[in-house]
Amino acid sequence: MAEPNPPTVPDAALAPAPSTDVTCYYHEDVKAPLLRTAILPVADRLRDAGLTVHLERHWLHGPHVRLSLRGAEALRVASAAEAAERLRGHLVSAPSRAGLDVAQLLRRSEAAGRAELVPPPYDPIQPDNTVLVTEGDRTSLAALLGSPGAVGCRADILAEGLRPVRVSLDELARVGDAPAARVGVVVTAMAAHADTWPGRLLSGYHTFLSHLEDFLFGERDTVLRPRFAAFASRAGDRYLRLVRQAATPDPDDPVAAAWRAWSAASWRIAERAYDAGALSGQLSTEFRRRSTSFDEATAIRWDLEQRGASAYHRALEASGFQRIAATREFQVYRFCTNMLYQLLALCDVAPLERYLGAHLLAEATQQIHGVAWQDALVARDG
Repeated sequence: MAEPNPPTVPDAALAPAPSTDVTCYYHEDVKAPLLRTAILPVADRLRDAGLTVHLERHWLHGPHVRLSLRGAEALRVASAAEAAERLRGHLVSAPSRAGLDVAQLLRRSEAAGRAELVPPPYDPIQPDNTVLVTEGDRTSLAALLGSPGAVGCRADILAEGLRPVRVSLDELARVGDAPAARVGVVVTAMAAHADTWPGRLLSGYHTFLSHLEDFLFGERDTVLRPRFAAFASRAGDRYLRLVRQAATPDPDDPVAAAWRAWSAASWRIAERAYDAGALSGQLSTEFRRRSTSFDEATAIRWDLEQRGASAYHRALEASGFQRIAATREFQVYRFCTNMLYQLLALCDVAPLERYLGAHLLAEATQQIHGVAWQDALVARDG
């Protein structure tokens, strides 16, 4: 479920809590072995030392995983230096061997920048197997999200995600990080999170269906939807079983249990932030500026009036969705869902795998409940 073009909110004074970043530039696409053997153990040591730690995967200035440390300044500085040395030592024995040149990475960065509204410059590209320690600067992120409180909420929710990421990566290790298993993690995580919505899975899955339909709208629909359907057909009822399992609390399923626990914790964190006025649900001035600062195609993509809407989103609007979009529950759920996508990226989930997972979840949920979205979204008057 996506709220199109809500009114602009004025930006508050933006001063996020101090942080220190330890950034590990590792250009290989598959980063699961790095996380299992180096990043997550280092994160555990930092947490044991009394710091709050979360991880982020990104591409700016070169593909990397960043550990963000919050806590007392002296402890942050000393711990960051130690963490960096541990990571450098690991990279000596287990380096990335991606072999990508700077021109390739800059081209990728330009495309990703347009897609994610991250403005240039994209250089310098840091060399592969480099570890840097820097003071965390979240002022730009605070401007984009609309408040420093939203930045803190984001960091706290991502910090809660260390356990489900670890459990998911351990599960993937059993099958050699196979792509099909990675999609299974996506479906499980989405179903577990959707089931924490007040209406549970039957209505909670709509946020992922909205994510999918917004992506497919236009030329992609005729190309990718048949591919997604073919994948689902080959898989039989495997993902249907995963959705059933994830939507039913079961301590014997460690991946689903970890994501359910994360979802419950993320709700509590985001509810506190919402009640404190940090999550308005309205688009910031900075978001508006960025959406029109690239090329015309990018500006149109973020402007519903110019781009148009999918059949799903037209039906959603006609069903009275704006009443739901304005609620505390939806604003909290949407924020947490966006954080889920960040955490799945740490599990090596590519964007296309995320959309495939949303397709599989939506199809399975409609089959389980026997209700197609077309029947669920009944137009309302007024």
